[in-house]
Amino acid sequence: MACHACSHLTDEVLHACAEAGVAFAVMPCCHRDTARDVDKGQIAHAGDSLGIGVGAAMDLVRMGRMQV
Repeated sequence: MACHACSHLTDEVLHACAEAGVAFAVMPCCHRDTARDVDKGQIAHAGDSLGIGVGAAMDLVRMGRMQV
């Protein structure tokens, strides 16, 4: 469980839980997707195109990654 897991910490918790095959709960915050980040600003751009904020777009991407 992670509360106030800033940006990359949320991804690290999700990855560790997936690797261990355990349940998880996260409350991400401080969403960030800039040219220096893993997704190179593409998620923020997609969010803008869809009319949703970067936070919602990042959460959707994380949900999709966890489905694999």
